Amino acid sequence: MIDYTEIRNLLFEPAMAPLVVAKDLTAAVQDTLPPDQPLREALKILQLHRNISYFPVVDSEDPQKLLDLLNQNDVLAAFRRLGQDA
Repeated sequence: MIDYTEIRNLLFEPAMAPLVVAKDLTAAVQDTLPPDQPLREALKILQLHRNISYFPVVDSEDPQKLLDLLNQNDVLAAFRRLGQDA
């Protein structure tokens, strides 16, 4: 995955931009979620690891298959829509 922060940092080094390819900015994903993961559990992970701002949602049977991305704002918005405290 490429974190937007890495791209943003590159904007401050315009001389490097022509030399960098996507592979240079990728990082291994530490935390993924299956599609049936309860949002409350995702929120707990976000609270414990403040450096995580999104989760790749992967297929339960094929963890290499990316289904979607779930970001912190999505989780918090879901709790607001449900009228629950996060």
